[in-house]
This record gives sequence, C-alpha cells and structure tokens, in this order.
Amino acid sequence: MLTDKLCPICASPDLKIFFELPDVPVNGNLLWINENDAINCPKGDIRLAFCPRCSYIFNLAFEPERQTYEEYDNSLFYSPHFQSFTKALAQRLIDRYNLHEKDVAEIGLGGKSNFLLLLCELGNNRGISFDPYNLINNENNLLVDRIKYIKDFYSKKYSDYKSDFIFSWSVLEHLNDPKELLNTLRHAIGNHQDTAVFFGVPNALYNFNDLFFGAVIYEHLSYFTPASLSFIFKTCGFKVCELTEEYDGQSICIGVTPDKNNNLDNIYPSQSEVKKIEDNINSFSANYYDKLKYYRNKLKHILDRGKRVVIWGAGSRGVTLLNAFKDLNISYAVDINPKKQGMCIPGVGQKIIPPEFLQKYRPDVIIVMNPIYMNEIQNMVKNIGIEPNFLMV
Repeated sequence: MLTDKLCPICASPDLKIFFELPDVPVNGNLLWINENDAINCPKGDIRLAFCPRCSYIFNLAFEPERQTYEEYDNSLFYSPHFQSFTKALAQRLIDRYNLHEKDVAEIGLGGKSNFLLLLCELGNNRGISFDPYNLINNENNLLVDRIKYIKDFYSKKYSDYKSDFIFSWSVLEHLNDPKELLNTLRHAIGNHQDTAVFFGVPNALYNFNDLFFGAVIYEHLSYFTPASLSFIFKTCGFKVCELTEEYDGQSICIGVTPDKNNNLDNIYPSQSEVKKIEDNINSFSANYYDKLKYYRNKLKHILDRGKRVVIWGAGSRGVTLLNAFKDLNISYAVDINPKKQGMCIPGVGQKIIPPEFLQKYRPDVIIVMNPIYMNEIQNMVKNIGIEPNFLMV
C-alpha cells in the first residue's frame, strides 16, 4: 500500500505501508488505578510506513497530542541485569570520551536520571537534566549539589547551556519531530567540535526480525534501524563516530560529533542495506498474526486444562500481548517495579502484582516476554519457592 504523505526525514514520496494494528492503548506504560478505567483507556491506531529511500520507519497514524508522560514509567533500572549493563556502558563512555570532571547533559522524557547519576558518580562529573516530566532522584545525596534539573524539554532557549557530553536514552523514538531536536542540538553545539553526543534507541531491525510483539507500540513514532539512525544524524550535520548494537542487539547506540564540513554526499543507506530492512519488515508483516495465533492456541490449551497463567513484565511487551489475547484468562501481570504494583494494565485491566504474590497464587505457567531477563526471572522465582513452567513468547 502506498500513501500520499512524504517521508518526514528525506521528503521522499515513495512511502509503503506494511503493517497495521488498530485500537491499541495510546500509552502502554501509563497505568490505571482501577480495572474499568484501564479497560476504557484512550486508544489509537498504528499504520507503519517504510521509506525505501532512507529506510526510515514510522507510524503514519501517530497523533502527538494524545501522548502524555506524566506518571509514565518505563524504567528498567529495577532489573539487576539492566543495572549491570548501564554501569558497564557508563564506564565505557567515561573512558572513551574522557568524562572526568566534565559537564554532562541529559535529554530525557520521564524518568529519574539514573544514567546521568552514574556518569556523574563514576566520572566525578557535573550533570544537567532537561526533562519536562523528570521524577527527580535525590536518593544519592552525594550528587545533589552536582546535578541541576530543568523541568522542560530541551529546545532552542537552552542553547546557551554548553556541555562536553550530551546523551539521550529511549527518547528519540517518541518524538513527533525527531529531526527538529537534532537540528536544535546541532545549532546549539555550533563550533564546539569537542562536544560529543550519544543517543540510544530500540533496535527495530532486531525487534522485527525476532517478531517481538511489544516492539510495535503507539508511543513510538519512529522505529530506527542502524541505517536510518545514522542517516538522520548525518542529515542534521553530525559525523558518526560509533554505531553499535547493545543489550544483546535490542538497542542501537550512536556516538556523533559536529560535522564541520556538513558534507551531505553519499549519506543515504546503500541499496543492500535498504533491501535487508525491507525484507525484514515484510517478513514481520507476513508472520505477525500467524505467530499470535500459534501462541493463542498454545495458551488456550494450557488454560483449558485449568492451569494458572501469569505474565512477567508490565511493560510495553506485556501490555501488547495481553491486549492481543483479551479473550484468554491470564490472571495477573508480575512486575518488580514497586510503582507498578497494584495498578492495572491499560486496555485489559489485569492487576499488576509483586513477585512475592506468586508464593500464594502458585501459577503453573509464567509467560516471559524478553529472553534477556529469563535467568533473572527464574532465579527470583526459585527464591520464592515455586516451580512453574516458563513460556518464552
């Protein structure tokens, strides 16, 4: 299917719509106090389009005015596995960019600035966080006097704030106009060639290839691949210094500096890269509903035998799966984030419970949505004293 709209990144008219998902919660990480409100939460449509010229993927049906990040909580920092990853990443960045007693800036969109705290603590740096929804983290009192919080999104009016290192994690994919932010950032940096910029986003190529159901959520306007992430930074006047896949390939990280020559020649992805991405998304589109049908039948067979089933993780992947399986009686969603416990899943209303509840409930099957957490979850469950089966979706 084709559309009459232009690619927001390269202005190509040759967009192809390859996947549609109607009536999904517009904010899967915004939880609800009671079941009825959760079931009747605001919903919207997803229509993913692909640009064969620059390889950018985005949701044509995205309505930015429907998004809010007040009380939004998609933090992974409660996971010991994620904590280990971020600490190692912070140390690597400190070593690579010589971040010792430097000025470090964060561009956030709802969070507690955990990664900024790590950079300041491990490198003895000074920090500033631009985040309109910042849940200010004063747990580490030693750093209070070294971090400044500005409860606003980064924009041109903050261009006078100069930093040695600017980073953002899982923000760019949410923005209605990601190119505007990068252009603003490039203008603010100006001729400060020593300023380094580092962004991390979900890896769409990994998610589409592995049929991660939670990879497609309404909050994400953009679905970046290494090729499209590199391209958008280049078009905004940056030179790519590093482009890596992190967290078992689930995230893409890009490190850039200002390109003083602003050379826009040969910045488009190669045809082989574009073809690989197009094959990937076509496979995702063709197999998505077959895979859903397979797991629905598998779970229905388990439930029809009177077995108790819970899902581990009340994040976007868990929310997506529960909304896809509304007709199945999956009792609860488990989450280690204490702020989520006691709340209800948008679109379906399942209660979110702490892991300790399983000792009493004793489920027969636990659905795990992300393989990277399987060992961590199995160890927690073992310590609780139960022995359920695990189903990886």
